Amino acid sequence: MSGTRTLVLGVTLLGVALVTCIVSPAKAGAHGATDRLAELLGDLPADQIPTGILIDRALPLSRLEDHDGSAKSPPSSLQAWRQMVHEISKGALVAPSWPTSEAVLERAKPLIRQGVVPIAIMAFR
Repeated sequence: MSGTRTLVLGVTLLGVALVTCIVSPAKAGAHGATDRLAELLGDLPADQIPTGILIDRALPLSRLEDHDGSAKSPPSSLQAWRQMVHEISKGALVAPSWPTSEAVLERAKPLIRQGVVPIAIMAFR
């Protein structure tokens, strides 16, 4: 086996081992891992989290930190946007007050048909 294949296999096995340690067999999958992360981080004092969102409670799949609104920020797809909303919602310490992604999309449909691209800026400080 070549060195590259060994490294890839080793990293893959390490990832599987890490997920196995975090997620019990009954909670396998991304949703189970997210729930387990939220459970593990649930005792952190809310007054120490100024935004009210602890993004570490969600499995970070969207690369949220890359979407900061700067000129270097990558464009986002609908799928990526939905994942970001999911992660932010899962990280919220209290029930989110913002609308669901489905509600936002429904409200945007008339604008999209007119060729308008609606945007939103959400500040959590």
